[in-house]
Amino acid sequence: MNLNRDDYLDAMGVTRWTDANNVLPRAVILLDYSGQLDLSHPIIQIVLRLVDVESAQVQLTTKLQHNILWDMRKLKLPKVNSVISSAPLNELERDVQAKRALWQSICEQQHAL
Repeated sequence: MNLNRDDYLDAMGVTRWTDANNVLPRAVILLDYSGQLDLSHPIIQIVLRLVDVESAQVQLTTKLQHNILWDMRKLKLPKVNSVISSAPLNELERDVQAKRALWQSICEQQHAL
């Protein structure tokens, strides 16, 4: 009987160590091309806490991809499926309506679960 090490570990239910740098991000935030985002900003921290995501799990991108957590683009074209959608951070800071729409998006997401 010839068992390799990986088969043996799988059969025993042993999880192997993985390098944290190779772990895929759990949350992707889609930004405009000119967008910059400080993940320590209070609005960002509150939203991430509400959706149970840590800053270390977040990837910022301007490229369209699957599994977008938060679409923060000003112009939502092309349209993507995202869990949360809002105006960019600079608008959220100064526009009450934009902030209200963000909180509504979060509430809808939480009720869908």
